[in-house]
Amino acid sequence: MLQSEIQFNPVEFSSSSGAFGGLVMIPLLMMVLHGIIAVACGIGIWEACDRVKARGDKVQMLAPVMWLLAGLLGSLVSVAIFWAMHESTLVRRKD
Repeated sequence: MLQSEIQFNPVEFSSSSGAFGGLVMIPLLMMVLHGIIAVACGIGIWEACDRVKARGDKVQMLAPVMWLLAGLLGSLVSVAIFWAMHESTLVRRKD
């Protein structure tokens, strides 16, 4: 084999190349999924605040807008805290 026939093909690490393309897309897909979950948590907390007010109770600790922001930033942790404070059996309800 002649020296001039040998070709060097470096591995490209772009998102559209071969085996490594999928590995580059995984973090991007995880970020998009986290964003969708965060928006869903924020909307869910906002609607739960409306239900709390509709049944005549007060929204505890924060205003509904602040709970919305907490849902957007804290996702499932914020939902769990909101649920424990407003929906669980740990809360005293006025009858």
